[in-house]
Amino acid sequence: MSTGRADTGSARTALTQISRALRLESHNLVTHPELAWQQLANRLQWSHSTAALVPTWFPAANGNRPLPLPLRLRTRPRESEALLRRLDHGTRWLSACAFVPGTDLLVAACTDRTLQIWDVPSGRPVRVLGGMPASPQSCAATPDGKFVLATTGNPAGTLHLWETHTGRHIASVNAHEPSCTACTVVPDGSQVVTFGTDHQVRRWTLPGLRPVGQPITASEPLTCGALSPDGAVLIYGGRQGVLHVRGPAGVDAVELVHEHGVPLTGCAVGVGGRPVATCGEDGRLVIWDLSSGRGVDTPAITTPIVDCAVSADGSLVAAASDDGRIHLWELPAVAPVGVLEAHTTTVVATVLSPDGDTVASVSGDGTVCLWSVAAATGAALGGHTGLVEHATFTRDGSALLTTSSDGTTRTWDTATGAEIGAGTHHPGGTARLLNVEDNLVVAAGEQGTLLLVDHVAHTVEADRRRSAPVPVVVGEHGSQVWDMTPLPGDRVVTAGADGSCRVWNLRERVTHVSYPGDGAPVLACAAAADGSFVASAGGGGNLHIWHPASGEALLIADEHASSIRAVAVSLHGDVVTVNALGTVTLRSPGNRWEPHVLGRDAGGALQTPVQWTASGSIVTGAADGTIAVYPGRGQVWRRRAHDGPVHGLAASPSGRLIATGGADRMLVLWNSETGDVVSRLPCAGRVHQVAFHPTEPVIACTGDGGFVCITELVGGSVTDGGWSNRPLP
Repeated sequence: MSTGRADTGSARTALTQISRALRLESHNLVTHPELAWQQLANRLQWSHSTAALVPTWFPAANGNRPLPLPLRLRTRPRESEALLRRLDHGTRWLSACAFVPGTDLLVAACTDRTLQIWDVPSGRPVRVLGGMPASPQSCAATPDGKFVLATTGNPAGTLHLWETHTGRHIASVNAHEPSCTACTVVPDGSQVVTFGTDHQVRRWTLPGLRPVGQPITASEPLTCGALSPDGAVLIYGGRQGVLHVRGPAGVDAVELVHEHGVPLTGCAVGVGGRPVATCGEDGRLVIWDLSSGRGVDTPAITTPIVDCAVSADGSLVAAASDDGRIHLWELPAVAPVGVLEAHTTTVVATVLSPDGDTVASVSGDGTVCLWSVAAATGAALGGHTGLVEHATFTRDGSALLTTSSDGTTRTWDTATGAEIGAGTHHPGGTARLLNVEDNLVVAAGEQGTLLLVDHVAHTVEADRRRSAPVPVVVGEHGSQVWDMTPLPGDRVVTAGADGSCRVWNLRERVTHVSYPGDGAPVLACAAAADGSFVASAGGGGNLHIWHPASGEALLIADEHASSIRAVAVSLHGDVVTVNALGTVTLRSPGNRWEPHVLGRDAGGALQTPVQWTASGSIVTGAADGTIAVYPGRGQVWRRRAHDGPVHGLAASPSGRLIATGGADRMLVLWNSETGDVVSRLPCAGRVHQVAFHPTEPVIACTGDGGFVCITELVGGSVTDGGWSNRPLP
């Protein structure tokens, strides 16, 4: 009998995990239902109650079909257990959100001048509300849930009203000039209060949007405002860092100085003004007691807080931070409750549900996240906290090296996806990463400080619990370094914003040659495999080919464009460039460097990654989301790869596969010969870098918000020192 109950309990637990996995993946499965088995298996493999199912599920994802092959995650998704659901608005920034009382709906404001209404239990979009002349700054709903409101920013400053269940646009009014930054509805739903950069607080009737009484004039442009749930306390603040508090009679009760001269980014208030919270551009969150006029700072966190919300009963405060996290504190003790983590860029706004059980947040990553307050626990998860723009495997493939704008370089175990040891710190927020014979080279900071960590792979294998390795300073370029390329003999080339390229000897820690270029920032550089020349290009629109030993210019070619965005050199010494017009040009030393235009990629002015494959093909990615392959023989093919710019591009060791990553948060694998999609993997954030393992069917991708993903192509095979997408026998 007890065994039967245990089996029933295990089955129930497994079903609960499967249900949660479906809920968390619903935003991906709406657009890619063919990925259902892959996405569910990738989530269920981390649960003890469902892990045993996964080995059978991944083959099911492939079945008897040759494509697509599933991608199995080796890195666990970096998200809090409190995450209930993710709603995907696309690639545009979201600016605000609000629960619709008395319904299961949530409204989110997007910079594409629309509001999206969502059904929270199902995760389905209900309708899109448009008609705004500028991007919305805030949104709200009436207490009876019948109407949704939004305010717009510069240059419109308008207030809009829609009927929730039909989407009909009821009314609009020019509320403030130039920007209407916030709005709040009074408890009985008869009026809406707006706040503007014209220093004014105004009231409007609902649903007619007719002005009520005289506006309140503040001493500063207003950036935020709120009304307590009982309507007793009105608060508003602005660019001077002062919060104005008004009681029931409309008379100033108190002025709270968050920080003189520091603009407020958010404010919130509970019933009767208990408590009041403010956050500002100084990154602080302050909890105020109106009776004493004193404020208490919440415990310090590492990144600025940009928005805040208070539960109706005043027992909880939620704060959105610039690193994509939401922090919860219990009040009045200001005791930490937990950290909510899933967004991959700034959380622009956060709200609490009327019952205080659920947190909603919107971010620059284009998603809405819904969280359970009761399930919020612990501190922030580890790993990077900023954009991870560069990644590379060690020579033996045992580890992945990544560098981030958070000022750290980190190492990850390829087999398990776990971080190894502590991160290595580097100066500044910009960094370039290079693996030279398993010596880690990082160029970082405003001065382009060149750092060296010797024998990375050996150190990782010897002690996986080591403290952070201390890098050796090789020297300083003198400006930000925007690209690097290796040369034979422990040498590297740095390309800088100052317009110069420098050749460094890593062992001697000196620069032997400085190539002046044309004075414009150098955006890209690449070297011949034998070290006979370096190709560099940038903002001047000229291609420079020069000798790294002497610094002598071998060729200076004007490509008649404002800039050249990408340069790559083949194993045979052929040079390909992509300029700001999207023109792809090939030059060969055997042809006296005469230009041969291969084609033009649309939108090339913004994003133009370029790669040579082992088979001699050229691959480019463009800002309009397309990729193109120019083979040595055969037809050129183009495909729409991503909804938004292609940021990351790589070719497998065999040249048979191409990996692309884009602003649409997707990793896509392609057959380089046919242009067919081999696999897709939805990612946590915008993908900025992709890398192939040297010998195994493993791919890494990195990007926004510190996300690092190591994934295995199930059914990929190793052939001839490389690997392909051919299924295993």
